[in-house]
Amino acid sequence: INDRGGPLSSSMNERAMAVPVRALLAIMNTELALSQIVSPEEEVGVGARWIVRNELLVHGFRMEQDLIYTLVEGTDHDHVVVDVAFERSGRPQVVELPDGETSVEVQASRTSGTGRIELDLRSFRSSARAAGRVTDKAVIVKHGKREKREINEDFEIRVDATSRVVGASGE
Repeated sequence: INDRGGPLSSSMNERAMAVPVRALLAIMNTELALSQIVSPEEEVGVGARWIVRNELLVHGFRMEQDLIYTLVEGTDHDHVVVDVAFERSGRPQVVELPDGETSVEVQASRTSGTGRIELDLRSFRSSARAAGRVTDKAVIVKHGKREKREINEDFEIRVDATSRVVGASGE
């Protein structure tokens, strides 16, 4: 993560790789959007709204993402509450999977939703909740066989930070 909270790189274990790619993409990107707030360069107050636009590349899938943040509460220097709306879309594309025998022809891909982030500024992570919808249309090509897939799924994600800041005396 860079000094502005943006991801530089990430990795997964084999168990995570067993999750269907479409679900994994939605979960990973939503969790990242909820666990880190990309703050604006200028100082803002309660009611401020800002948009962060970027392009994601996850497992070869290219998506454009908009995160719309609204500062709801910033009553002290240690606690901030931010609402977030997110929209991800993928253009038509063909992605070759690592097995060398399978490709995914994405015809349409869209994820959208809303959430709330409660950030403890003394901690590295935040607590958050979000709900959204994934809509994908794709053709899976494996061993020359084509299988159309249409996915329409609602999801909910909850991220709970369990860290606790310990005072200088260790208490």
